[in-house]
Amino acid sequence: MVAAAGARPHGVTQHIRGDSMDTVLVGGGGFLLAAGAVFLAIDKVGKSQMADRKKRLVIYALLGALIALTIGIFHWHRAVYLAANL
Repeated sequence: MVAAAGARPHGVTQHIRGDSMDTVLVGGGGFLLAAGAVFLAIDKVGKSQMADRKKRLVIYALLGALIALTIGIFHWHRAVYLAANL
């Protein structure tokens, strides 16, 4: 039986350093906390007496910050993974 290119023989597992996986746990937890805070803030802004245009701008800013945080988390995880595996 011939194994496919890149396949591992039976019983051989890939060794992943625990250090790089900490970024997934910390980044994921940080994202969940930030997302919860952003969506609570969006709810508060939606119920406020601000002008509609100002509400929309604040909501866009909050979502933009969440997207920027997500990109930052991915960049951090990538940097740690590459440093550990190269």
